[in-house]
Amino acid sequence: MKNLSKSVFLSVAVASALAASAVAEQNGVFLGAEVGYGGASVEDRSNYDERPMTQAPRSTPTLKYNGGGVKYGIIAGYKQFFTPYLGLRYYASLSAMHASLSTSQIEGEWKNVSATMINYGANVDFLGNFIAQENLDFGGFVGLGIGGTSWLGKNINDYQKLVDGYGYGWKLSKNSFDVALNVGLRANIAKNHGVEIVARVPFLPTKLIDKSRTEPYNVGADTYLATATRKDSLHHPYSITARYTFSF
Repeated sequence: MKNLSKSVFLSVAVASALAASAVAEQNGVFLGAEVGYGGASVEDRSNYDERPMTQAPRSTPTLKYNGGGVKYGIIAGYKQFFTPYLGLRYYASLSAMHASLSTSQIEGEWKNVSATMINYGANVDFLGNFIAQENLDFGGFVGLGIGGTSWLGKNINDYQKLVDGYGYGWKLSKNSFDVALNVGLRANIAKNHGVEIVARVPFLPTKLIDKSRTEPYNVGADTYLATATRKDSLHHPYSITARYTFSF
């Protein structure tokens, strides 16, 4: 009788495990593509100031330009589930955004800006399913991405020419380190097909330039100071995209 009870218990345990594996989202490699909208902003703190040496320096005005544009990208990685409801995924991402920014302010060098942002990195997301069925899994995710950002375009090159006009040898830093939060909702349909709504929030701006130079000169018996300041940054504060994935 004791052996019979043990056999029944083992049978139930094996049947439960098989049932769980039947409905669980499968581990494996996946590829994906996404498209949506991304925000962008420019912060301009550039100024040229001439003043007597005895006079305190004037503050540099800060101008901000906001905008955004279409963002699209691809991802590739691996997902693994520890239970039908909990898992992790690891993936590489590559995206581009074509941003347009404008301002009604008449000061500053950035009147209307068009630039392309390239973002690339490695990501880890924690996956949680609210529903786990044979042909449908639905849940959310939250994770972290680490990589880099590069800004390209005619306006960026034109601004480099403007900076070259100072003759100080200043160069723009078009590339920067990137850290971002990934969060969203996801569904896995018919085992192989996934659809997601993704929000990505990068934390670090790209500091294009952060330079200042002061040179004295004399006018009669008075000494004047000429100060050139260039402090400009580009930022991609958020994006919202729709994503499709295929699991192998």
